[in-house]
Amino acid sequence: MDEQLADLSAQEITLKQEMEMVTDQSLLSALNQWEEHALEYFSDLKVGLLELNTVPQTDEERLEQFELKRKIVNTLVEK
Repeated sequence: MDEQLADLSAQEITLKQEMEMVTDQSLLSALNQWEEHALEYFSDLKVGLLELNTVPQTDEERLEQFELKRKIVNTLVEK
């Protein structure tokens, strides 16, 4: 029985180490792609800002732009 417990303890230690390695690898993978994600985020921001700065052509566009700006201000005020 003591041998079985020792074997199980050894297995537990091995599995924990393997889990740590897998976790480390997934974190490294996420870190490797950080620049790509940041560039995509900034590109989306740039497109959004360009849309906000365009002059609306219709009343509907004017209303949509106003609502979007209102949401942005409310979000900033809440944070």
